[in-house]
Amino acid sequence: MAKFNFLKCSLLMPLLASMTLSLGAVGSTSNGTPAQDLVYGKWRIVKVLGHSAITDMSERSARGMVGRRVFIGKDRFVFNGEVCEAPAYVRTREDTAVTLREKWHASAANLGLPDPVTAFDAGCTTIFAKSRGALVVPWSGYFFEIVPLRR
Repeated sequence: MAKFNFLKCSLLMPLLASMTLSLGAVGSTSNGTPAQDLVYGKWRIVKVLGHSAITDMSERSARGMVGRRVFIGKDRFVFNGEVCEAPAYVRTREDTAVTLREKWHASAANLGLPDPVTAFDAGCTTIFAKSRGALVVPWSGYFFEIVPLRR
């Protein structure tokens, strides 16, 4: 019969509790602010910031998207003419480098995103908050900076 070491168990419990609390916070909403208040509106692609290891379009095609309009609304997200229906825009705070490496196979080095980054799940992609008035949208392996459309 194996011996159970209570000393080792009692030393690991605080560590396990800490890890559980940290992981639970990843999916929570920050500051209780509804996500839609931060991103709804008409936007414009202003630049290509970088790309992941695998892309679905050429760099030339990606650069050709600069100047195009983006719409982020309650019932739909429209990017490059493609419509994502019923996005939830669930907001999370994520470790920038880890998220980009593990989910997008990309480096955070040239994207100018804060760490941690606020991310909004649009269903068909993720929208990252870069700064006040600027968002980053990954699309077809490229990362595009978008800003509000001026009226």
